[in-house]
Amino acid sequence: MIVKSDAVVLKSMKYGETSKIVTLYTRRYGKLRVVAKGARQPKSKFGGSLEPMTHITAIFYRRENRELHTLSQAEIRSGYFRIHSNLEKLSIGLAIVDLVYACFHGEEENESTFRLLTQTLQLLDVANENTRNVLFAFEGRLVSLLGFQPNFKSCAVCRGQLSLDGAKREVIFDLARGGLLCARCEKDGTRKVKMSRTACRALEVFLNGPLDAVTQLTLARTLEKEVNELLSSFFRYHVGGVKLFRSEEMLSRILQ
Repeated sequence: MIVKSDAVVLKSMKYGETSKIVTLYTRRYGKLRVVAKGARQPKSKFGGSLEPMTHITAIFYRRENRELHTLSQAEIRSGYFRIHSNLEKLSIGLAIVDLVYACFHGEEENESTFRLLTQTLQLLDVANENTRNVLFAFEGRLVSLLGFQPNFKSCAVCRGQLSLDGAKREVIFDLARGGLLCARCEKDGTRKVKMSRTACRALEVFLNGPLDAVTQLTLARTLEKEVNELLSSFFRYHVGGVKLFRSEEMLSRILQ
């Protein structure tokens, strides 16, 4: 069956003498793999449309119950070229598509995830400052879409209301329960980590504020590291095996 769908290129690899196998995250079918025959030839009809992070309209022959489909056409909708011309943006963009690649398996439509992915790449493309915040917002919103939304408003054990404006500098976050613990329930935590109230407030913005406003928040480098470490730990706890593949080392250097 020949089908058409918007898609974002997550990964591509050489196949045979002249072709590529490309992993797409599509609006209609979720994550899938296609073979692009002749894509590595000098005058290929695919041009630069199969580079990671490219938003395309894909036409492909979809085979039921098959893991590999055949791509016939790919038209670029947005190449996000400013991401590719900036090392920090490139590292963040690769981390974003790596996360999607690692978190989703099989073909299943997820409009919310596709919309988050394309909106995030668009924001990263045009951002002039605080670009790391784009990754933090994406991580927090993606893990929420996967069903593990962090909660900073009430105790994860007794459900009592909490405030991030208290006098105590540090609070306790329970990775397993996905929320903060009040003073009475701290002993009942399972996988506990300490975090500053400032980091909690920043995460609230990244999770619940307008996506296009996250780059307006400037964080100290120590606070960036704290937010990054919490999100990474939370992701790895709830989504087993998640790893930022080729982008992990570059991101670590950026956050030093």
